[in-house]
Amino acid sequence: MHPLFKSRSAMAAYASLWVVLAALLAALLRLAGSATWTEALLLSGPPCVFYAFMCLTPWYVCRALPLSSAVWRLAVNHVGAAVLACALWIGAARGVASVFGLDAQLQPAIPHLIAVGFLLYILSIALHYVLLALEASREAALLARDAELKALKSQINPHFLFNSLNSISALTSIDPSSARDMTIELAQFFRQTLALSDLQKIQLQQEVQLCQHFLAIEKIRFGSKLQSEFAISD
Repeated sequence: MHPLFKSRSAMAAYASLWVVLAALLAALLRLAGSATWTEALLLSGPPCVFYAFMCLTPWYVCRALPLSSAVWRLAVNHVGAAVLACALWIGAARGVASVFGLDAQLQPAIPHLIAVGFLLYILSIALHYVLLALEASREAALLARDAELKALKSQINPHFLFNSLNSISALTSIDPSSARDMTIELAQFFRQTLALSDLQKIQLQQEVQLCQHFLAIEKIRFGSKLQSEFAISD
């Protein structure tokens, strides 16, 4: 799905941009021919609505053709798509002019419309490559964070496990009840850790439960030296 549709604010900004472009195009139609403001807005509005959707299609082409592709492939595909989009853009404008009987007002502005349509589509291609670069950067940052977390987990878990097992071994002879409690808490902690390890997001309640099991284990090890308190709003 196009990233624009994931955010209402982005969709509103995109629609506002095309409203401005429609007004500028109406001014261009007035300068290029003899159309009144009403006629110019009728000629510019519907084609701009159509072209606003057309200018979202480069997202899929740009994803299939990264900038690392051969230059000739990029040129052929994108220039061809721009020419096709311009043809549809002019066709939409002619259709609107035919419906409202404004062919005479549209005809002098056709060369300008072709240039504007081509430039808008090429600009859309460039902006989509920027969006893809930002998306790749975010994904790389997430992958780096996940790799760092996994590396830390691989270092912390064995260290924590060895310390806990050594403590259980020592407690079995001096305090069997505490050794049993510590074994149960350790099992609960690792059971939950393994169950949640493959999830990208977990609930705060689950995170708190993990912390409670961890602190329960450490409290058995350190006794009264370790004091903890949870302060979590509803």
